[in-house]
Amino acid sequence: MPKKTVFIMRGLPGSGKSTFAKKLAEKYRRSIKIVSADDFMVDDKGRHKFDGERLRIIHQLCFEAFCKCLAKNTSVIVDNSNREYWEYQRYVDIATEFSYRIIILEIPCRNHRTLEFFWRRHIHTVPARTAEKMWRMWRGDPQAILINGNTNALIESLSK
Repeated sequence: MPKKTVFIMRGLPGSGKSTFAKKLAEKYRRSIKIVSADDFMVDDKGRHKFDGERLRIIHQLCFEAFCKCLAKNTSVIVDNSNREYWEYQRYVDIATEFSYRIIILEIPCRNHRTLEFFWRRHIHTVPARTAEKMWRMWRGDPQAILINGNTNALIESLSK
């Protein structure tokens, strides 16, 4: 396992962030933890339930789970949309304080057709209007590694 690392996932709902995060975590085995706001949006039957009114609280709970991982010197994957830098800046700031290596991973959505594909396959209850608004407000991170094509080769290179 390389130096303690924080991976920040970026992508719209249905883009494949969680799938990629799980594959990356499998490569690291048990030495990495995935934190996601989705984990705090589950109903009594274990189904994801998007609740826009609780997003601020949900993201705070996710950040607190992240901080607990850092305090234990555990590598972490932050599996949230992270549409704009300000949404993940505090993760970067505290990871830097704890001397973590930080890797931003972004799954691009280049056009409306891709947006529709992502929305049709997403497993959450994010309304189509919300997904489109997220896409229109998206700001790419020039430091991000774009996830395109061969994810296995990328995961292999990230685990070194």
